[in-house]
Amino acid sequence: MLDLPNHQIEAMATTQDNANAWVQDNILNFPNVKFKPNQSQNPSPPSQGSFNTSYLPILVLTICFLFNNNLLLLVNLYPYFSYVTTRNMGLDYAIFTGISLVGDGQHNYQNLFDAMLDVVYSTLENRGGGSLEIVVSRTGWPTDGGEAATIDNARTYNNNLNQHVKQGIANETRKAY
Repeated sequence: MLDLPNHQIEAMATTQDNANAWVQDNILNFPNVKFKPNQSQNPSPPSQGSFNTSYLPILVLTICFLFNNNLLLLVNLYPYFSYVTTRNMGLDYAIFTGISLVGDGQHNYQNLFDAMLDVVYSTLENRGGGSLEIVVSRTGWPTDGGEAATIDNARTYNNNLNQHVKQGIANETRKAY
């Protein structure tokens, strides 16, 4: 398994030279080692999720406002975009047809929708908004214009999402509507 520890991410992202040096030191210097992707893991554990730091000032104020006024948080969840930007994620995980679980140490997920929703809950908990109720106000799957954007995949996603919601969200301690 090839991994980059969290404390090294900032240095790696600072300059192309840093990234090149890391690749040289950790991959290219080992020509006889075969690296292959681990297809059973999502690289960002949902229970350790966070919002983009550039949005934190307004998000923290929004969370406080919603919390103080006993209001709901409306969230748009689009697993499609995570699917097309996350290498080696299975389509079955993204459109609710997978049967295996993806774990992050605290929770197990059978689909990307629940994992994404848990990122929101985890981040809220870390920012003082853990008791906010969430409404998934928009979700869906595109029918055209990109990788895996087909009518069949959209139909499968929407039908399976409806069945999933009828059964209840997987993590009963974290309610969403």
